[in-house]
Amino acid sequence: MSDLEWFFRNPRDAPDPSKERFSQLYLVRRDIDTCFGNDPTTGERIASEAIWAGTMAVLAAIDLLGKFLAGTDKTPVRQRFTDFVVRYFGLSNRNEAYLIYQLRNSLLHSFGLYSETSDKKGNVTAVYNFVLTRGPNTLIIPSGNNFYKVDVQCLRERFEKSVAEYEAELRDTSRSDHQDLNKNFNLMFPKHAKPMIVS
Repeated sequence: MSDLEWFFRNPRDAPDPSKERFSQLYLVRRDIDTCFGNDPTTGERIASEAIWAGTMAVLAAIDLLGKFLAGTDKTPVRQRFTDFVVRYFGLSNRNEAYLIYQLRNSLLHSFGLYSETSDKKGNVTAVYNFVLTRGPNTLIIPSGNNFYKVDVQCLRERFEKSVAEYEAELRDTSRSDHQDLNKNFNLMFPKHAKPMIVS
């Protein structure tokens, strides 16, 4: 099995922890399924959900893929994260990617829905308040007064689409950037694709 096949393994493939080791991407996609109320192997509905945790897992997985796309984990996370979202989420402008980045900050840093930016003197320069929704099928809806509604189901669906598109680009030898994409992927593979065990 090639590195690409192993890393992008279909999360619907049932694991055998006694015989196999798994990539972070495979495991996080299965956890996302579970958190959104689906059996990760069959896709069938299950009795429980953990939507906030699932949304956090989606955002963390974007972080992971941003490193592979950039070929480094040294550049600022904001740049890696927004570059990946701009490229694969079909957003109309970079500002929308930045809003998803601010949602990442609010959830992953404090399990909350508030984020802000400050200047070098510590003065607040921008405030972001988020409301998580399911169903409008619009990723981001500005609601005035620094409030933004984010459809987490739409976020999850765009993430899954982004995984497929990124993998397809890595495999497409006709692309002018094929070598650069694969070089970057290979630079990060030894650091961020270490085999993991399901306990």
